[in-house]
Amino acid sequence: MLKTRLLGVVLVVFAAVCAAAIHAKPVPLEVPQFPSDYAYRAFETQDSLGRTVRFYLTQSTAKDDRPLIVMLQGSGCLSWFVRRDGATLQIGQQNARRPAEERAQLLLVDKPGVALFDWPKGGDARECSVRFQQEHTGERWLTAIKAAIDAAIEWRGKSPRAVLALGHSEGAVFAGRLAVADPRVTHVAMLSATPVSQAHDFFAMAFSGRGYIAQAPGGRAAHLRNVHTVITQVQHDPSNATATQLGHPFRYWADKIAPFDFSSLQRTQAKFFLAHGDADDNSAVASADFFAVELITRQRDLLWLRPEGLDHSFAAKGERNGAGMGDYVGRAVKWFLGAEFERSGQVWPALAEEKP
Repeated sequence: MLKTRLLGVVLVVFAAVCAAAIHAKPVPLEVPQFPSDYAYRAFETQDSLGRTVRFYLTQSTAKDDRPLIVMLQGSGCLSWFVRRDGATLQIGQQNARRPAEERAQLLLVDKPGVALFDWPKGGDARECSVRFQQEHTGERWLTAIKAAIDAAIEWRGKSPRAVLALGHSEGAVFAGRLAVADPRVTHVAMLSATPVSQAHDFFAMAFSGRGYIAQAPGGRAAHLRNVHTVITQVQHDPSNATATQLGHPFRYWADKIAPFDFSSLQRTQAKFFLAHGDADDNSAVASADFFAVELITRQRDLLWLRPEGLDHSFAAKGERNGAGMGDYVGRAVKWFLGAEFERSGQVWPALAEEKP
C-alpha cells in the first residue's frame, strides 16, 4: 500500500514537471504583416495557468548566452505592434533594440487579453477587452512574463549570462516585482515608477496639487478625501473587474495600492537603475525617492537619475510627449551592457561637486 501511494506521488510530481515543460514550449507564429526580414519573430507558449502567452524575440536564431532584455510596457492594453496605413509599427521597443544592437536579445510579451495590433486610444482599461480586465492583475501578469522567459530560453537552448527587466511607468512597477519573483533577473531598470504602492502616488499628488489626482474640483482637503474614497471602495470590493476608478477596474487597483514588501528585496541580488524626472505628474517622484532610499539603506547596487524639469516621458516643458524616452531607455540598456552613457541628473552614487 505504501509503495502504491509513493508511486502515485511520484507520478503526480512527474506529470506536473512534464506539464510545466510542455507549457514552456515555444511555438513560432507566422505573422503575414511582419516583413520577411523583420527584426522580430512572434511566438506563443502556455503559462502555468493554462493561458496562451504571445511574445516576440529579436535575434531569434541566436543560440549563445548573450544577455536578455525583458521589456515591459506601461498601463493599458496596447499591443507591442500596431498597424497604420498598411504598415506595421513599433510602439517604443526600438529604443531598447538600437542601443543593444547584436549584443543582447530583446524579449517582448503581450499582456493576456491583448490581441496582436490592438491599439486603444488611452492608457487605461476603458477600451480593453473584458478578458484583459479580468486577467490583468499583478501575479497573473508576472506568471505570463515568467512563462515567456522560460520559452525564450528554451528556444535559444542556452541561458543568458545576464537578464535585464526594463520597464516604463506600469512596466517599471513590474520590472521591480519580476526581480523579486524570478532570480534569473540580474539587472532592473525602472523608468518613471517603482513598485511602491500607488497609494503613495495618490496622496503625494493630493498634497502637492499636481497630477491627475489634483485635477478634480476643490483644494487639498477635497483631493485627500477623494483619494481615501477611491482606496476604500477598492479595498471593499478588490476582485471586482467591472466597477472602475480612474479608468481601471477595482481588481487592477487592489493590486497596485497593496503595500510593497521591502523585505522581499532580500530574494534578489539584482542591480538597480532608477530614472524619474522631478516634473512627473503621472507618477509622483516622491515615491521613487522613497524606493531609492530603501535600496540605499539596504546596501543595494543602485544608479539613481533624477533629472530636473522632465515629465513622465522625460520631456521638458514645451517638448513633444515622449521626447526623452529614447534617451533614457538607451541609458538603461547601456548601463546594463557596461557601456558609457550620459549621466546627467545622477544623484546616486553621489558625484563630486563641480567647482565654481
